[in-house]
Amino acid sequence: MEVTRVYEWDAGHRVTVHGGKCKHAHGHRYRAEVTYMLPRTPEDGMVIDFGILKAAMAEFIDGQLDHAYIAHPADEVGALLRDLGHRVYTMPEHIGQPTAENLAQLVGEVVAKQLADHAGSLTRVVVYETPNCWAAWAP
Repeated sequence: MEVTRVYEWDAGHRVTVHGGKCKHAHGHRYRAEVTYMLPRTPEDGMVIDFGILKAAMAEFIDGQLDHAYIAHPADEVGALLRDLGHRVYTMPEHIGQPTAENLAQLVGEVVAKQLADHAGSLTRVVVYETPNCWAAWAP
């Protein structure tokens, strides 16, 4: 049995290695869908309380990504914005560029750690960069 919680946020980024428009700073209305599962439905009928799933997503997304510039560690635009007092989230080195694919992995890794004490497991994270473009990650 699986449940999915959706969470949205706004942020800017650029993909410094991109050969087209995405190498320029721009923004998105991101949408994350986090799916959590148990092998079977427990007696109370709930895989996980949706409030717990929302809180795990909100702690990271609201706390770090929402209305921030999401930067690659070597992105000089991110460094400049930080120096000017703007909110900047720097991607972990092991993940890299702030692509939809890598943001799905990032959200997945962070939320999975936050839910580690619960009986189920995170099975999939989908991050929409636009309404028509998304990437999925599974642990």
